[in-house]
Amino acid sequence: QPFSFQMNGVGSTNPAPIISGLSLSPDGSNFLFTVSATGGLTYGLEASSDLTPGSWLRYTNFVQIGPMQLITVPIDPNYPKRFFRIASP
Repeated sequence: QPFSFQMNGVGSTNPAPIISGLSLSPDGSNFLFTVSATGGLTYGLEASSDLTPGSWLRYTNFVQIGPMQLITVPIDPNYPKRFFRIASP
């Protein structure tokens, strides 16, 4: 189901990144979403299977190459559900 989440970024000199446009690749092997954020900055993609405190793990880091960027994450059958968030390293 498509959704969008935005934090207000209070106290930050850069606006908080926004994740939107969630979908699956045509062959169903990848999870796709768009990140809107300040270009040129490094962000971390974190994943959790159950949202409990301390369960977030850094999946990867990426440099935002423009105002909007497509992120592709392979679907892992060992994790039937996963939650993602963007964080500053």
